[in-house]
Amino acid sequence: MRRLRGQRTGAGGRDGLRLVSATVTGLACACASPAASLPPPVARAVAVAEGLRVRADAADSVLAAHQLDRQSYDSLLFEIARDTMLARLYTAAIHAGSEPTR
Repeated sequence: MRRLRGQRTGAGGRDGLRLVSATVTGLACACASPAASLPPPVARAVAVAEGLRVRADAADSVLAAHQLDRQSYDSLLFEIARDTMLARLYTAAIHAGSEPTR
């Protein structure tokens, strides 16, 4: 990385900020991509959530189409919640999918 005049590096400098920025940008890009690019548990949970959003009245059928029942879907969501990165990816993907299109 090239240093600019007056730019500090190291723990207190901008390098840490760049790393955080790159991580956030990577998360945003990963979530803007199709669900296939997400880790399998996240992709599965997002697909189920999208199905439930469209057919909330047929929740058991949506879950069954993904080889889940209510208890196993809860377990899947808890698995995602236990891992900070998976939880962030899931949250970003759900929010990206719920934005109205113009």
